[in-house]
Amino acid sequence: MNIAIPHRLTCVLLALALPLLLAAGSPGAAQAAFGFEDLEVTLTDTGDAPVTQAGSHPYAFATDFSLNTIPTPEVPPEPTRPTIPEGELKNLTSELPVGLIGDPSAVPACPYATFAAGAADGGVVSCPGSSVVGIAKITLGGPGPDSIVTNKIFNLAPGPGQAARFGFIPVGILPVSIIATVSPEPPYRILARVENVSQASFVYASRVTIWGNPADPAHDAERGGPAGVPEKAFLTMPRSCPGESLEFPFSIASWADPDTWVDDGTTAPATTGCETLGFDPDVGATPTTPNAASPSGFEFTIDVEDPGLADPDSSAESDLKKAVVTLPEGLTVNPASADGLGACSPAQLAAETPSSDFGSGCPASSKVASVSVETPLLPNDPLSGSVFLATPYDNSFDTLLAGYLVIKSSERGVAVKLAGKI
Repeated sequence: MNIAIPHRLTCVLLALALPLLLAAGSPGAAQAAFGFEDLEVTLTDTGDAPVTQAGSHPYAFATDFSLNTIPTPEVPPEPTRPTIPEGELKNLTSELPVGLIGDPSAVPACPYATFAAGAADGGVVSCPGSSVVGIAKITLGGPGPDSIVTNKIFNLAPGPGQAARFGFIPVGILPVSIIATVSPEPPYRILARVENVSQASFVYASRVTIWGNPADPAHDAERGGPAGVPEKAFLTMPRSCPGESLEFPFSIASWADPDTWVDDGTTAPATTGCETLGFDPDVGATPTTPNAASPSGFEFTIDVEDPGLADPDSSAESDLKKAVVTLPEGLTVNPASADGLGACSPAQLAAETPSSDFGSGCPASSKVASVSVETPLLPNDPLSGSVFLATPYDNSFDTLLAGYLVIKSSERGVAVKLAGKI
């Protein structure tokens, strides 16, 4: 089963990370204010044409932005007077469109300590070339092409509570980390954040490009040589086609006013071609005892083989939207066995977080099943969870019987909560 579950530079990935780029747009007003002057987000193929095929793997995911500027207070008078950004970027958060995902296992992850040591070595990072996932071109210190600094973006080992982490180090600037997490509420899109951007140099503009297949030889020149690892898809387009543009919301805050967030955003073309995606899961149901008229539990499995999720030349299969199970005729429930069985209220469900202890949200007495989820996006980190009985007539369906499926990982910062009607 797949869960589709900068420092003063800016960029945001996926998921995680993927790719996580930054920006947000809309033209500057006549009176400049802190914010983005221009923004464009593109998902493109090798010919630089927009990619819209659902489940496919774009060649590149790029974000271009520039910040609003104002003339410097010194002479000479305009028009020769230079400009500076209107406010210094401190924090940035962004949300990727629902279903746009990244595979952090597509290339090796460099230890963060190895990466960060490059700041003391003039920006020379000793992470292997195989961990490079893209390029950041940041305009620092002044406007214009002569001020553009080009940096490799590395896939880094995530820290506690992080789904993925990426970074780059401009010359003379502190390391820039792009942290990818999963939103705490449905529809569980990937979030990205950059915090405490360095004030060592003004950031005017940025172009951040994340590669859809980082090991592709087409990137050897920018990477500095062959990747030396198998090619594997890093980015996957959403696998649903609602007929709406892909939304990229952004929020930024300045050092001068860090508590005031400026919200903005942009869009990319809608996904198409969902009818071409395959979907052929294997399902199973096995009782815990074969004896007739005996108490029995059930083990249910849904297995989705999806080689196209990792194959850069193929497309991933459709996502699982819902599952409905009809139990066999003659199977009964014994109300007497429910003595002492608890129930989980909406407030208790809301208290379930990635790091909450078992029983501190939904009561331990309300657990009726265990869940295990494996995904190729986290090959060495299967997710576990529980199914809790919901409070009668105080649940998502206002029914006598309902349940909550809760999947958590404090290490990855994931807490997925799904309601089920019985």
